[in-house]
Amino acid sequence: MRAGRPHDSRQDAGATLTRLGCLSPQLYTKAVKIALGQINPTVGDFSGNAGKIIDFAHQAQAAGAGLILFPELSVCGYPPRDLVERTSFVTHNRETAERIAVETRGIAVVCGLVTPAQAETGKSVMNSAALLKDGKLAFLQSNAASHLRRLRRNAQFRSGKKPSLISILRQTDGPHHL
Repeated sequence: MRAGRPHDSRQDAGATLTRLGCLSPQLYTKAVKIALGQINPTVGDFSGNAGKIIDFAHQAQAAGAGLILFPELSVCGYPPRDLVERTSFVTHNRETAERIAVETRGIAVVCGLVTPAQAETGKSVMNSAALLKDGKLAFLQSNAASHLRRLRRNAQFRSGKKPSLISILRQTDGPHHL
């Protein structure tokens, strides 16, 4: 270890720090292909939107991708407007995401949905991103997007307090764990 550089215990496993202080790529055992699912979901068409997400996920998996990312509120369609005030609409978001998870085993899926907010927030719902992995909803991150204010969504969506999905993915031992 050179003077002035912090010691990283992963160096002991054969990895070395690069000139910029980053670990060398030899730590990762394989590359991860990331696909983008550019779909046009229809507001309220849970079955149709789920079908698009599942189809695109299968196509991405067949092309060798390990992760596919879908747009904000891709499960329920965007913008849901006053539909988010209906309990059945919010419940259907979670149920649909769980169905998508079961039908997309073998590829990690990140998709957007509406979830209930905590009662003490005074808001009814949260704009969320879900990580679907191994047939289940593995992680849920909720937050209010700034552009929702223009659509008067901040009256309904609550900001999240948990670490972001991206931060959680960065805390893993490399992208191959997706």
